[in-house]
Order: sequence, then C-alpha cells, then structure tokens
Amino acid sequence: MKTKLPILLLTLVLALTMAVPLAFGAPSVMVDGKKVNFDVEPGVENGRTLVPVRAIFEALNAKVKWVGGETKPAVLANKGATEIKLEVGSITAYRNGVPIKLDVPARVVNNRTMVPIRFIGESFGDKVDWNNKTETIVITSAITIADVDLIKETVTIRNNSVKNFDLTGWYLRSKTAKEPYQFPDGYTLKAGSTAYIHSGPMATESLPAHLFWSKDYMWNNDEDQANLYDSTANIVYSWPR
Repeated sequence: MKTKLPILLLTLVLALTMAVPLAFGAPSVMVDGKKVNFDVEPGVENGRTLVPVRAIFEALNAKVKWVGGETKPAVLANKGATEIKLEVGSITAYRNGVPIKLDVPARVVNNRTMVPIRFIGESFGDKVDWNNKTETIVITSAITIADVDLIKETVTIRNNSVKNFDLTGWYLRSKTAKEPYQFPDGYTLKAGSTAYIHSGPMATESLPAHLFWSKDYMWNNDEDQANLYDSTANIVYSWPR
C-alpha cells in the first residue's frame, strides 16, 4: 500500500498538469473534399484549433507512431520527406529536426492527444484555408491527382502548395496496369503547377509538363483506381476520392 500511494499521487499530479481547458464546438475539418470524423470533438485554445492526432494524420496519409515512452511522450509522423515530432505539453515541435515554436502545444484531453491542425497541415506543405461561411477548416493536400481521363489515358497531377516538390522516387499505379509509372529522377513539380502523365498509342512526352508512361493502354475505361505513392511507398493520394 505504501508503494502504491506515491504512484497514485504522481498520476494525479500528471493528470492535473495535462488537464487544459479547451473551448469545444470547434469548426469541422475537410481534407481533400472529405469531412474528417473525430472520436473526440476538436477544441480551441488561444484561437488555435486542436484535433485528435491519429485521425488527422491518417486523413493526411501520414504514418504516425508514439516515441519517448511514458516519461517524455511524443508523436512522430512521417509523410514523404517530412518528419514531424511533437512532444506532449511542449511549445517546441520539430520538422525534419529543426525546432519550431508553436502557439499552443500538443495536449491530452479525454485520453486523446490533441494537436494544432494548422501547424500539422502546413508542415507537410498542404494548403490550409478557412471557410467563414460554413465555419470549416479546409485542407488541400500539397500533391493531388486532379483528374484521370480514362478514355484519353491522361492523369493530371497538381501541386497545390506554395513550394516546389521533388518527385524523385514517386510513382503512380493504376488497377489495370502491371507496371507503375515512375517519375524521372530529379523531376520537380513547381509550386502551383500541373503535370500530365500520358499512356496509350497516342502518348508522347513534352517536358516538363507532359510525361510519357507507355504506348500500351494503362486504364480500364469503365472504372479504375489511381494511387499516387511517395518515395517511401506511402499512398499520398487516391483517385477517385
């Protein structure tokens, strides 16, 4: 009994230090046109919206895991060449090892770790907007499949962000094609620009915007799914949504 008492007191102290008043009833969140459903309601602290960590990272197609153990718990998320680390209760986050000061730290509320959504989205290069009319936070992935024309065998890839993306090691797969399309080494999709990947008998290449896949038909005209992968074989975007 003597041994358990200090442990219970320590647990209580930690719980109290982590109990942070959040204003609930936060705005809804849309990622690439789809509403994100959270098992714990998002909250607002100092004008910043915090959302459950796993749900938002999964919606952004990021891989997430816990590190640091019980003494210094932290969330580690990876997407493409970007790694984000957030320590619970700390106002310092890390993007690819570089420290960044946060307006509000990651918090534990109702047994869920809550993270500032704008920092998360923008750290991955995604576009984060506010729709005042619908009171919705709208996140658009940095690199998306804007369209797949199954008849013309043309896939449209768009960079929605304000920075250039090196697509070395990235590839595109269709359900029909046996081999994926591999982006050329050193290929950069500039901020706000679009690339077109062509296949089929009429396909040609005219760099930098038009890329050649194959003279074979790569798409099923009735229905097919396109998946865009980054250099770590993580799905960045799927079409149709």
